[in-house]
Amino acid sequence: MRTIQFIFLCLLFSFKSFAGISIEPLIGYTLGSEVQVSGGKDYQWGKGPGYGGKFAFENDKSHGLSFGLDYMKSDVDIADIEKNVKTDDLGVYLGYKLPAFLKFYGEYIFSSSGDTEVDGRHRNLSGTGWKLGIGTTIIPFIDMNLDYRKISYEKIDFSAVMFSLSWPIHLFDK
Repeated sequence: MRTIQFIFLCLLFSFKSFAGISIEPLIGYTLGSEVQVSGGKDYQWGKGPGYGGKFAFENDKSHGLSFGLDYMKSDVDIADIEKNVKTDDLGVYLGYKLPAFLKFYGEYIFSSSGDTEVDGRHRNLSGTGWKLGIGTTIIPFIDMNLDYRKISYEKIDFSAVMFSLSWPIHLFDK
């Protein structure tokens, strides 16, 4: 309930002081990941594709504060695990873009779900976590990002580093 109240307050605040809305689709690739099973073995060095996007309120398309919702779907192949770790993550994020084409952001993942098969047992995953990222604009309409995310599921902890390219689309600018 507190999450819904926080989002509502952010939306009220945003329409008075923010200049625009952006949609940022992205595609990425997990460069490395780790799965820790409580009471079991640790699995490392996973890789695999991912895609998603952000819906954001921002004060300026070239620099400044932004916040909104982030969605990420990934399919990570980890050695020694029978079935890929497939996740769907939804979270709220807060970011800041410097005028020097550099951006920083953090995210609280309030809903993460998925499935895998570990130690011969099928597992449905449901949990929460966080993500930290840094990005830069390589040409005016493409951003290059590097994210680290850590999600805790029941009896399983998942962490991953992802490289992604995103295309910010700015709507309703000044």
